[in-house]
Amino acid sequence: MTKSISDLGTRQIHEKHSVMIEGGVIPRAKVMDQLIVDKLLMDGRITLSQHMAAELFLGQAERACINVRAQKYDSIPVGNGKRDSYSNGYGAFSKTVSLVKSILGVEYARVLYDCLILNQLSERNFSLLTDSLDLVFNRRMRGS
Repeated sequence: MTKSISDLGTRQIHEKHSVMIEGGVIPRAKVMDQLIVDKLLMDGRITLSQHMAAELFLGQAERACINVRAQKYDSIPVGNGKRDSYSNGYGAFSKTVSLVKSILGVEYARVLYDCLILNQLSERNFSLLTDSLDLVFNRRMRGS
């Protein structure tokens, strides 16, 4: 008898978080409100475009080897392994942080980093976060 392999999460995860089951080679539970930015979207406190900007920033951080996401166990690395992921990934992340710092200020960039990478946000910094996300969306995603 073959046992199916899955990662559908524990009862405690399902009780504490909003969870979606993803299909695939190994079905798994995906916590929908794990990050602050996800909770802000689900609560209607940020817009979808702001959340998209946050996802862009998180993706850039991940490619810059800043570990912000869990490993997907059903994905297989491809390529010849000669690619220098540090230098290839860090440029875009650095440019986005520099954009926020140069236009809005260092404090805005710090709040953006703290919220998205460290998953920490104080209510008094909420407007700095939304202004930063608007800038990232407008400059990096809409091209204006």
